[in-house]
Amino acid sequence: MKILHIANFGFNKQGAHFYCTDRKISAGLIENGHFVYDFSFRDMARMGTIFKTKKLGAKWANKEVLKVVNNIEPDLVLIGHSDLMSPDVLRQIKESYPNTKIAFWYVDPLYLENKLDFVKAFSPYLDAIFCTTGGEYLQKLKQPHLSVAYMPNVGHRNVETLQQFSNSKTDKTFIFCGVVYKEPEREKFFSVHDKFHRT
Repeated sequence: MKILHIANFGFNKQGAHFYCTDRKISAGLIENGHFVYDFSFRDMARMGTIFKTKKLGAKWANKEVLKVVNNIEPDLVLIGHSDLMSPDVLRQIKESYPNTKIAFWYVDPLYLENKLDFVKAFSPYLDAIFCTTGGEYLQKLKQPHLSVAYMPNVGHRNVETLQQFSNSKTDKTFIFCGVVYKEPEREKFFSVHDKFHRT
């Protein structure tokens, strides 16, 4: 398959985000025999204005997506965390290339209404959604034309090289790696379980 993968590859981070989901998804698709064209939406948006700001360049970046689609004619457009992308771009792709499938992956929590609404805005033009949030929140995205599925956080053997799971001797029973700041559900969890040591 020819795949256009639109995500936030962070080309401006000088490799600091080498472990991000978007890179691991692209790597896995290539390893499985597909052609993948990575389109870093935020970086392209920065390139779209002399001020190098994402918001001012978003309109230009949306137009660039359509140019790439016309050049590649992908079998699949895969979108991940492109918060400045316009859902109308997907409508135009569907009109011009009705056989092209469009899928969306998302790794932010769907229990936050603004996150859920963001995904829903794209849903009329999607064929499939993959989210790291499951259960009742994922079910809210179900529509007759749309396949929705839970996906675990993606790992890749060349990125996650440590094997802590093989260590049978540990004094830790629970380790949380993530952001708590401005995440009310997580704050609540840790306030109830005050024995957790935060670092």
